[in-house]
Formats: sequence, C-alpha cells, structure tokens
Amino acid sequence: MNPNSPTSIPEWQAILWRFVYDNIAASNFEKWVYAAKELDALLDPDIYLHLLEANYQDRLQVHELKNALEAWLITFYPLACECLKWKDYQVIPLGFETRPDIFMEKFTLLKRQTPWIDLVSCKACAQIWYLATDTRDDNYHIQRLTADDVDKIEKGSWPAVFNNIEAVWPRQE
Repeated sequence: MNPNSPTSIPEWQAILWRFVYDNIAASNFEKWVYAAKELDALLDPDIYLHLLEANYQDRLQVHELKNALEAWLITFYPLACECLKWKDYQVIPLGFETRPDIFMEKFTLLKRQTPWIDLVSCKACAQIWYLATDTRDDNYHIQRLTADDVDKIEKGSWPAVFNNIEAVWPRQE
C-alpha cells in the first residue's frame, strides 16, 4: 500500500456523515440502519440504540438524531475533507476560499474532458468527482460519481450532467 495514496473512509462512516449532512433521505437511512447488521459492533451502544429507536418520520427526532450522531462522529471519526458535506450535485461559488489554485489543490486530476471539465479524486478521501469550472458565472459544479460512473467514463461515456453549461465547452468556430 502506498502511504501517500488516499484511503477512503469505511462505507458505514460515509453513510453516517452523509445522513448528518442531509445527503441521504431519512427513509433510506432508516432502511440502511436496519439492514446493516454490523452497526451494533461498530457504534457506541447509545448511538446504535438511538438509531434503532428513532422515528424517522418525525422531523424533530431526525434533527436530534443527526445532532447526536454528528457530535459522536466529530469525536471519534472527524472528517478529513469536505466531500461528505457536499450534495451529490453541488454548485460551489468561486471566491476567496474556492479560488481555482486553492480549490483544485484538494484534488488529483484523473482525466480531462475539456479544459473546464475534469474527472478528479479527492486527495484526502479518494471520492471521485466530475467537476466543471464555469468561469463565466464563477461557479464550480461537482457531481459525485460511483464506481460504475467512473467505469463508463473510462470506456468513453461521460455523464451528460454538464452538457447544458455552455461556458464549460470549447467554442465551436
């Protein structure tokens, strides 16, 4: 194993963090909790019990559960990067904290579709992203990718998600 290569966090941690940051619907998270038999051995008993007892249709209980889960995760499994906070499709405004020279340092370029559309990997967690830099509207557009998505790109089939962003495509003269 290369000590400089990113290591992805365990899937169960990623799912917990994504739930905390509203990237997984409560109903889907509930199904996962009851299907993930290994959770009782991985989680603090109080947190595990809280997950099992929660009424996932009650917004207040879900909010309280997310707060408790976030506090526990921050204590025992702090995030190494921002990836799990981001939605599956997110627009991030260019600005002081997201200047291209700073923002792009977080990623390893894997493949380029156009000068403004890249396949990148987070250096900290290894999450693969489809990333477009729209310099006309000053935004980054990022799409979380699965292993299947990456496989399709490797075979030459890029996602169509950025096809309507005119500023990220080379001009046709």
